[in-house]
Amino acid sequence: MVDRKARAELVSTIDAFLSRKIKAFEFDDRQTRIAAATKDKTVRHASTRVWFYYDDLINHEVNLSKEQWDYFQRLRLLLQSQAEWCEVKGKWRWGLPQILAWCSLFFLSIVIWKWGIGWEFLVAEASVAIVWFALFGLSPARSVEEPRIAQCLPFESWMQLRRIRTATPQFVKFGYPLNASRQPLRTRENAIMMYVVPIPASLIFMPFILPFAAVPRRHVLRFIALEEIPNPNRF
Repeated sequence: MVDRKARAELVSTIDAFLSRKIKAFEFDDRQTRIAAATKDKTVRHASTRVWFYYDDLINHEVNLSKEQWDYFQRLRLLLQSQAEWCEVKGKWRWGLPQILAWCSLFFLSIVIWKWGIGWEFLVAEASVAIVWFALFGLSPARSVEEPRIAQCLPFESWMQLRRIRTATPQFVKFGYPLNASRQPLRTRENAIMMYVVPIPASLIFMPFILPFAAVPRRHVLRFIALEEIPNPNRF
């Protein structure tokens, strides 16, 4: 469904943040409240994505790079169009994380059965945690089509972006401010702590995390529906 009122409110909120009329705290409050009050998945998706580009613990003004600014413009285009963000749930699937979780549970069970819960168990648990961090926690997500696809997200291709842009004549792109410069919001020490703290926490809670990680994940197909958009190539 297209909730035109909610989309307009979110676009207005994004515009206010980009134009420095509001800061991070008010932006966070307004955009999350708009997303919570609608069933429009496009609004909810945009709300989820913009959350990664501000700090909800520091009340700062907009602080985006040129690439991030352009991403916000594409989100604005999606919200002003008739296109819809869709999510279709598929089959439950097994993958490497589930297989590794079962192997880790089996390994830790053997350690407990043979030596009990002592320093041997702590060493085994630390080994499992290191493997997990090496495979999943410290490796950035990669795509074989990056950076080409990343430059047109949330759209699937440049062709799709142009098609939606043609069908949305009311959209106006905001240019990147000439005097803008992205500054770090947190000190280097705070940034390091954000990565260091989860490591001992994972060591402590690893036996409780593994059973949940062993459950198969449901594949979700995400795409932008264009059925309601006229194809300009027809005319």
